[in-house]
Amino acid sequence: MEKMNFDDAVKTCTDMSGRLAVPTSFTDNQFIFEMVNKVVGLNGKVWVGCTDREEEGTWVQFGEGGEECSFFNWYPGEPNSYPDEVCAQMILFLNGSWYDGHCDRMCYVVCQRPAVAPTNPQLYCLQADTNGRFA
Repeated sequence: MEKMNFDDAVKTCTDMSGRLAVPTSFTDNQFIFEMVNKVVGLNGKVWVGCTDREEEGTWVQFGEGGEECSFFNWYPGEPNSYPDEVCAQMILFLNGSWYDGHCDRMCYVVCQRPAVAPTNPQLYCLQADTNGRFA
C-alpha cells in the first residue's frame, strides 16, 4: 500500500474512476480501518475524502458537487482550527478516529468507486446428464 499527499491521492482515485473513500457510518469507518490495519498495521494514517479548504468548519467531499460529509469520527479536540489543517485523516493507532491535518502529509489511500453492473446480466445454468453431456 502506497502513501501519498491528499492532492495526489485525489488524482489517483479519480484516474481509477473513483474518489477518496468517505465513510458514511461507523460501520463504513470500521471497514476501512480494519482493511488498512490488516495490510499496514496500526502505524499510519489514511486519507478521508473530506476537506474544509473552501470554508473553515464546513466539511465537504472533495470533488464534483462538494456534497457535505454526513458522518464524522473526530478524535476529542478535533477538528481544530490550526492554520492549513484542512484535510481529514483517519489515524490507525487511535482505532480509526479522525484528525484534521495538513494536506501535504503522506497517508495511505483508499479509493471507492461505484459497483460496475455486469455487461451480460443474463446467466444460464446447465446441468449435465449422467454421461457428462449438456442437453
